[in-house]
Amino acid sequence: MKHLCYLTYEDNPEDPDPDFDKPILISALDEIGYRVSPQNWRKAKDLEQFDAVLIRSPWDYSQHLSEFLQWFQYWESLVKFINPPKIVLENIDKRYLFKLAEFGIPIIPSQLIDNKVPSLQNVDYEQKLVLKPVIGAGARGAFTTENKAQFLTGVEKHFEASEISLLLQPYLSEVDLQGEIAVVCCNGVPLHAVTKRPALSQGGHGDFQSRIEMSTDLLSFVESVQDFQVAEKPVRDLWYSRIDVVPTANGYLVMEVELFEPTLFLQQNPKSAKVFAEKLKSHLVGP
Repeated sequence: MKHLCYLTYEDNPEDPDPDFDKPILISALDEIGYRVSPQNWRKAKDLEQFDAVLIRSPWDYSQHLSEFLQWFQYWESLVKFINPPKIVLENIDKRYLFKLAEFGIPIIPSQLIDNKVPSLQNVDYEQKLVLKPVIGAGARGAFTTENKAQFLTGVEKHFEASEISLLLQPYLSEVDLQGEIAVVCCNGVPLHAVTKRPALSQGGHGDFQSRIEMSTDLLSFVESVQDFQVAEKPVRDLWYSRIDVVPTANGYLVMEVELFEPTLFLQQNPKSAKVFAEKLKSHLVGP
């Protein structure tokens, strides 16, 4: 019997973000003969006892970034991680979005801010803007501004507390009006889609809002993203991926391509857990 580690974290009751996928996916894996043990990454030891470590919800990694990277780089050559380490280390930094744009996939217009005195082009500071750390999960550390004073103050405060660069994007009204769509995929196949609650205007960490049917246009757009290569591996080859998009009048725009630790919204779509369980076998072989 294969013994798997389900890598997670200790939820903070003062800022709750529970992993609702965990019991559902563990149950689906158990039903087809896998033994699964949840492990808090900050307390995990003896990982070599496992046949594989499923990276699922280490959601406080950005709050302990140096610790996480040291921990991960120590273990990456000693145990088998799914998704693979090279994918994680590239996808953890949202600067991959610029590579996605170069690949020809439309993204939300983005600029990078590396210090508290940014040199930017063509920014309308009077529109609503969103700034988010390039490394972070669940909208932690992200904020919005609506004028230049707010913008400069927000950027200065961020860099007083952190060295992590910021991504600057216009705040799209479609996020509040139509919702950010998360398309959950296994081995490149879209299984289900949901809209997420807008974290920056309604709070939370990108929580479930509603289930939606996947249109032909949405499926076609997601298919185009599946050809994007991360660490020389196409997205479609990965056990899990989540493509987050925003519908606009000019078509879909990618908000993120989540290949590291995305919520899979299995609580609302439990049948997908069986697909993930059945498709895991092919990812347990090889290096």
